Amino acid sequence: MARRCICRSRACSSRSWPGLELTIGQQIVMMLTLMLTSKGVAGVPRAALVVLAATLTQFQLPLEGAAILLGIDQIMDMGRTAVNVMGNCIATVVVSALGRGLR
Repeated sequence: MARRCICRSRACSSRSWPGLELTIGQQIVMMLTLMLTSKGVAGVPRAALVVLAATLTQFQLPLEGAAILLGIDQIMDMGRTAVNVMGNCIATVVVSALGRGLR
């Protein structure tokens, strides 16, 4: 039985348009695909749109879902970059602390 997609990812939200439905299995495969293909996206401006467009095409979904995000992608990109930089800083501190503790 097909369920209406209620997840908040960009690809799923484009699929929740009227008349378009994804099964739970399709949602899980899409999530795994996006997780694998989005590695390193935070360091490349607008790369998330390329990954999203490729994923939408792979699942035969309308590309209008990606076009809607063009207006706010720059702001979202700034957020992704900030989270990436903060994660790198925290990882550096943790590795440094562990390095001192092992000596």
